[in-house]
Amino acid sequence: MSRLNPVEVREVYEVHDIEGIRGVLARAQKEHLKVSIAGKRHSQGQQTAYRGGLVIDMTHFNKVLGLDQGTRTIRVQSGATWKEIQDYASPYGLAVEVQQASNIFTLGRECTRA
Repeated sequence: MSRLNPVEVREVYEVHDIEGIRGVLARAQKEHLKVSIAGKRHSQGQQTAYRGGLVIDMTHFNKVLGLDQGTRTIRVQSGATWKEIQDYASPYGLAVEVQQASNIFTLGRECTRA
C-alpha cells in the first residue's frame, strides 16, 4: 500500500459567514492564489487542495437557514453535514428512514457532484 503525500497549502481559513468567504476570495484575487473548499476533508482521491493555495474550511458554515414543511424544503449553508440535516428534519417526520451510506459528508460536496 503506497502512502500519499499531503498537499502543502499556504493557509487554511475557517469561515463562519459570507463576509469571511468574501475576505478569503479577495485575498486570493489580490495575490493571484488558487482557492480550494474543504468540508469534512474526506476526499477519496486527495483532490481537495491546490499546492500553495488557500483553503476555505466550511465546517462551521453549517447553519440550518429554514425548513418549509409544506414544500418539504430545507435551506442550509454548504458546510452542513447530511447527519446535521437529518437530525434537524427528523422531529418534523422528514428524515430518511434507511440510509445506505455514510452521513458525514457536507451538502456542499454533494452539490458539486450534481
